[in-house]
Amino acid sequence: MSSNFYTPSVIGSGKYFSEATYFIDTWNSINGSVKECRIWLLVFNNKPIQAGYDQENYWCGGNMNEVVVCVGVNKNKIEWCHPFTWCENDSMKIRIRNSIMNLNDSNLLSCSRIIGQEVFKGFKRKDFEKDFRYLSIELPMYIVLIIFVVVTLVTLGLMFKFITNDVKNHVKNEYPQNKISVGKYSLLRKNNDLKF
Repeated sequence: MSSNFYTPSVIGSGKYFSEATYFIDTWNSINGSVKECRIWLLVFNNKPIQAGYDQENYWCGGNMNEVVVCVGVNKNKIEWCHPFTWCENDSMKIRIRNSIMNLNDSNLLSCSRIIGQEVFKGFKRKDFEKDFRYLSIELPMYIVLIIFVVVTLVTLGLMFKFITNDVKNHVKNEYPQNKISVGKYSLLRKNNDLKF
């Protein structure tokens, strides 16, 4: 895929990297809109599991529609797996982790297929609006009235300034009333001269 805006869904390197990238990109394009989800597979070579925790903290848990699976690989063997998402289905994350840890080698295509199957079965996008509705702020009525009065006064002041500024320019007679312009020609009524 050659696009300036393309970002691969598998980041890192490993066995069957391009096939895994193609699989997850295809999954995201076909199933992503249906499940309202995007899958990321991050491969860390020779790093401890703390790298997965750090990535989760750096991305603040990911976006509300993402499933991010961090995998630690060392010498063609999967050392650790740390999936994170805002989805409340913890069993999906546990199944992804256990299935990937049971693989014999670091085949990224197998990891991608496992992630795709489990996400399709168990992902449900978190409804932030419903969960955090209690955080709304209700303004007292006198504050709403003060805001209304201030906005109205500022609007009227600006309108007056723009209108009077426009009138002053016309009073200076910068644009004479006896001049008729048509295209690039100007005709003055007094002398009936044609000017270019």
